Amino acid sequence: MFSIILHAKRTGKGVALKYLCDIDRIIRIQRSVLDYDFMFKAAETFKLKTSCFILLDIAKKLFHTPVPRKFIDNCHPCVMQSFFLRKVTYRTLFIKEITRERWTYYGYVILYFLMHDSIIFPIYYTISANRRKFSKFCDISINSKFFDVKYVFRILYIFLKIIFRIFFSIIKYIKNLY
Repeated sequence: MFSIILHAKRTGKGVALKYLCDIDRIIRIQRSVLDYDFMFKAAETFKLKTSCFILLDIAKKLFHTPVPRKFIDNCHPCVMQSFFLRKVTYRTLFIKEITRERWTYYGYVILYFLMHDSIIFPIYYTISANRRKFSKFCDISINSKFFDVKYVFRILYIFLKIIFRIFFSIIKYIKNLY
């Protein structure tokens, strides 16, 4: 089960329905031998608490997966992080908008940052990424006009893209209300 959770965390596609189905199936089959205290310690050691929280919480809500509420509560991240995790994951699971190329990219970047227990690793990854990795991560051509500037200011660039995306999503939501 941890290999599925780790894979979901590393790829940023943590809310894929196939992962949730696999987790549900594993828990149902192995229910009698699962040691949730050991799993919590392992999740803490390998920094998978946030990923465990969101995947098991959604699996429990969708499939009534028999996961103890205490385990999910122990893995619970901070309030703001869990709020955004739930928003992004439910949106990517149930809204057709994710088929659009831009949302897929933004969803990937946002989930990549939110699925980690600490913000330090995603920032470190972004800082240490070579030009090729950065271009792939941000979906920018290395030969594009302002690639060098974006690469030098990569943390600020990614942060601003996410903030603008959230801002415009809020405006679009408000417009749809009226």
